[in-house]
Amino acid sequence: MSPLTYILGWPFFAAIILLLVPRTFRPVLRAIAILATFISALLALKMFLQFKAGVPGYQFEQQVSWVQSLGLSYHVGVDGINVGLILMGAIVAFAAACVSWEIKEREKEFYILLLVMTGGILGAFASLDLFFFYFFHELALVPTFIMIGVWAGVSRRTTPRSRSPCI
Repeated sequence: MSPLTYILGWPFFAAIILLLVPRTFRPVLRAIAILATFISALLALKMFLQFKAGVPGYQFEQQVSWVQSLGLSYHVGVDGINVGLILMGAIVAFAAACVSWEIKEREKEFYILLLVMTGGILGAFASLDLFFFYFFHELALVPTFIMIGVWAGVSRRTTPRSRSPCI
């Protein structure tokens, strides 16, 4: 199995685990999110260091047939650009999990969305199949929009727009 599957799989696995953790266990929620993103970042760093520049084609490639009649398969791999993007995405996700201590409301939902978004970003960078690229891309976008709407700031949601005296 490709290291890419583990890199993008850890955030999804942790999001499923967080569904089972009661919301009152706040330190556990945070620890699971930080641990999962840390493991992904370490695996991405290891993959980055093992990447052989100058070798043509994709590296760390894995293909698993999914729906043969439609030609869909889980196909991941990296080239010289994607390996850096995956490393960057994993490090940014770990940093986001580490600095999210200010989240006090709906903490469980925040970490689940953060992990799903992380898995989606990493999956989109690694995907070599158009269907799964789109699928992972949407898995990154939908949680992002929800997070912006809920946690973007209290003043953004509650402050009414002021009217100009000229109107």
